[in-house]
Amino acid sequence: MRVMLLGLMILLLAACGGSSEPDPTVLPTNPPTIQATLVPTLTFTPVPTLQPDDFSFEIATVQAAVRPEETEVPMQFVVAPNPEDQMEAPIELSAPDGWEVGHLSAPVQDLIGYRVIPVSIYRGPVPGGTGYIVVLWGFYNIGRAGNPLLGEENIVDPWLDALRLLRLVLIEPECRYGTGERKNNLRVGNVLGSGADWSAVDCPTTADTRGWFVATNVDGINFAFYIYAEPIEAMDIPQTPEVLQNILDSIEFKVTEFITSMERPEVTEEP
Repeated sequence: MRVMLLGLMILLLAACGGSSEPDPTVLPTNPPTIQATLVPTLTFTPVPTLQPDDFSFEIATVQAAVRPEETEVPMQFVVAPNPEDQMEAPIELSAPDGWEVGHLSAPVQDLIGYRVIPVSIYRGPVPGGTGYIVVLWGFYNIGRAGNPLLGEENIVDPWLDALRLLRLVLIEPECRYGTGERKNNLRVGNVLGSGADWSAVDCPTTADTRGWFVATNVDGINFAFYIYAEPIEAMDIPQTPEVLQNILDSIEFKVTEFITSMERPEVTEEP
C-alpha cells in the first residue's frame, strides 16, 4: 500500500512484510490487534550529507523480538515489532542535501498470516522530482532457492518475498503495474542481491512511478530495497538513477550490531 506510506508523508508535510523446517516463533506472544483506523505517525528527520565512512546513527532500542529460525538451512532472524514501533533499519548511508528518513511498522496480511514489518523510508530531491528508497527488512522468507532432489544447496532467497511485498505494501491494488525479468548481481553497498524493474501507473491516489527493487539476506536478516522516483518522468533523466544508485552504493549493513543489541527471548524446546 504505497498510498499508506505516502499518505503518512502528506500528513507530515501538512502538519509542518510438508517441510520439516519449524516455523519461526513470532514474538511478542500477544499479537497486536488490527485496528484499521489506527495510522502510525511517521516522523522524518534529516539525513546529513556526509561521507559514507562518517555517517552513522544509533540503532533504535525497542522491545521487539528477534528470534532465529533453527534449521539445517542458513539461519534467519525474523523481526516482530509492535505496530507503534519506529525501528531504524540496521544500515548506514550517505545521501545528498535535502534527504530525510522516517520509520514505521507496516501491518501486512499475506500468505502466512498477519505480520508487522519494519519499514524505513528515505526520500529527497533528485533531478526532475523526488526520489525514494523504501527499505523493508526483518521479514520471514517463504521462498528458498535450490532443488534438494538434485543435490543443490537449500539457501535463503528473498527475491520472491520482495516481489510479493512490493504488491502488498507499495502498490495500490487498483494500479496497473508490471515487473521485469529477474536480475542478479545487483549491488547494495558491498552486498549483491537479486531484483527487477517495476512500474505502477493509473493508481487512484498515488502518482505514476517506476524504478527497481533489490532483495538480499545479510547475516540472517532479509532486506528488500525499493527504489523509485516521482513523477515517473524523473526516471527518464539519466542522472536520477545514478543519484539513487550512489546512495545504495554508500550503504553499510550493521546487522551484527543490531542482533547483539536486541534482547534475545529465552526459547524452550517443544517436546
